[in-house]
Amino acid sequence: MRVPTPEELGQERMIRNGLAVDIVMWSGYLGLALWTGALTIVAECLQSGITLGLSALSLVVLWRINRGRLADYDFGTGKLEQAVSLLTALAIIGGSLFVMAEIAARFRHFEETESAGLLVALGVVALDFVVDVTVLTGMRRAATGTVSPVVDAERKARLTRCVASSVVVMSVAVSALLGGRVGIWADLVGSAFLSLFMLWLAFGIVRRVLPDLLDKALDEELQLHINRALVGHFDRYESLGQVRSRRAGSRLVVEIELGFAAALPLGEVVERLAALRAELERDLPGSHVVLIPTVAA
Repeated sequence: MRVPTPEELGQERMIRNGLAVDIVMWSGYLGLALWTGALTIVAECLQSGITLGLSALSLVVLWRINRGRLADYDFGTGKLEQAVSLLTALAIIGGSLFVMAEIAARFRHFEETESAGLLVALGVVALDFVVDVTVLTGMRRAATGTVSPVVDAERKARLTRCVASSVVVMSVAVSALLGGRVGIWADLVGSAFLSLFMLWLAFGIVRRVLPDLLDKALDEELQLHINRALVGHFDRYESLGQVRSRRAGSRLVVEIELGFAAALPLGEVVERLAALRAELERDLPGSHVVLIPTVAA
C-alpha cells in the first residue's frame, strides 16, 4: 500500500474536518427550511446537501487514491478524480433548476415567512458564514505541493459557499428585519442569485474537467521536451514505437515504446531506460514516465 505524503494527509484532514462541520450546519439548515419556508434557506439547504454528499464521496476517492488502492486507468487515476468533479457539477445544476422552479411558483403566490424563525435563521446563517470562511482558510493553507483535482474542486466549492453564505445572510437579514413584501422580494432575489451562482459554478467545473475526461493531450511546449529527449538519446535505442502523452488530472503521463537489439544485455537496457526517464522527469516535473522496452525488428 502506498504511503501518503504529509501534504496529502493535510488535504485529507481539512476536507474531513470541513465535512464534519457541514453535517452539523446542514442539520440546522434543514430544520430552519422546514420551520420558516424561506426559499433562500431552502436553496442553501439544497446546495449544502448536494455538496455534503459529494464531499463525502470525494473524501473516500481521495483516501483510496492517496494509498494506491485504486487501479490506475490508462493514464492514471486523474480521470476518476475529474469524474467526481463532473458529478458534483451535474448535481449542482439539478439543484439550481429546482430552485428556479420554486421561484416561479412563489411569484404566483406571495406568502410571508415565519418571522420568529427568520430571526433564529439569521443567527444560524451568520455562524455558517464564519465557519465557511474559517474552513476555506484552512484548505488554502493545506493545499501545498501537487494539489489533486478532488482537493481543488473542494476548495473552489468552499469558496462558492462563502460567497453564497454572504448572500444568504443579507437576504435573511432583510426578510427578518423588514418583513412584508420587502422581505418576500428579498427572499426571491436572494434565491435567484444563489440559483444563477450555482449554475455559473457548475458550468465552470464542466468546462474545466471535460477536456481531461476526453483524454486531453499535452501542450505543444511539453511535447517538445519529449521529442528533444528522444532525439538526444536516439543512438541508445534501435527503434521507436508508440509515444503516448496525456494530462490525467494534475499528473502528466508519458508512455513510450523503445526497441533494443536482442543481443543487448538486460543491464544495459535498464541503464539506458533509466537515463531517458531521469531526463524526462527533470524536464516535466511531477510527470509519471513509463518506458516499455521491446525487441527491435
